[in-house]
Amino acid sequence: VTSDISNVEETGLQIEEQTVLASNNAFFDLEESAKVINISKESINLINDFISGKSWNEKLVGDLISGNTNSLSYFSNASRKTTLVDPTLSDLSKINTDTVLPPLNGWRNISKISTLKALSLSKKGLHKEAMEESLKSIRVGQLIMDSTQTVIGHLVGHAIKSQGLDSIDKILVSSNLNKVDSQKYVTELNKLHDSGNGLKKSYIVEYNVRN
Repeated sequence: VTSDISNVEETGLQIEEQTVLASNNAFFDLEESAKVINISKESINLINDFISGKSWNEKLVGDLISGNTNSLSYFSNASRKTTLVDPTLSDLSKINTDTVLPPLNGWRNISKISTLKALSLSKKGLHKEAMEESLKSIRVGQLIMDSTQTVIGHLVGHAIKSQGLDSIDKILVSSNLNKVDSQKYVTELNKLHDSGNGLKKSYIVEYNVRN
């Protein structure tokens, strides 16, 4: 695209190289979570139906949750971190159209299991625990959106965050949260407001991949 245009002004089309300790990087928790996730292809449609409210089977939901204890633990760890850096995209000068990026389906799928857990907790009347579980997807989704990602990666983060927000809407319909708890969650959600900077960075990534 821009390679056909001479003297392209590239000011603002670069992102400073990022470094962060692996122990502080949510990326590695999500990758570990994806490695140990236990979901069959056949169960994906069922999971989507459970989340949307089209159907519900507490036994199957319970099996999906218990079968992914380790994966959920890594997902929880990721949600507690404040930084996500994909090592492949940490230095944009080293990427091009042949760069192999990690698949993000596993990240989306474990967020779905986390959402199932939140909805299951809510159905059992454990509304505070359900809210905390839903917040994990919102935090992780926003972490991905704020990080240096491709446009597709950014959209995956948006989908994960939106799923968490949708589950909170469902929980609140039947919750018995008091005013203090409700205000606490409002404050938390306000902190997770999207500034739009991540989307801008994703376009910069796409530019660098192609030039």
